[in-house]
Amino acid sequence: MKNKGLIIIAILLLIAWRRKKNNIVVEPTQPAPSTDADYLVQVRKDGKFYGLDKTTIKGVAANVQNLDGFNTNELPTWVKVRLNNVFYYVKVGDFKIK
Repeated sequence: MKNKGLIIIAILLLIAWRRKKNNIVVEPTQPAPSTDADYLVQVRKDGKFYGLDKTTIKGVAANVQNLDGFNTNELPTWVKVRLNNVFYYVKVGDFKIK
């Protein structure tokens, strides 16, 4: 009789434990600039990243990217962005400030 009581208690505990599953809801992220950035810059797909000399193309954006932007008093022609802790310039037409 004692074993039947333990089995019933074990089954009830398993049922109660299974009911406590929590669902995690992931909401769409809202991009925001870092605390040290001046604004958020959206670089378009195929936008070119220039080196600090503004003549050498260092890379091309594969997708739309939201990056930290920094004020260099060269707007609206150029904006300085940070990608993977490296600074690049992006030319007008390839970016918009969010």
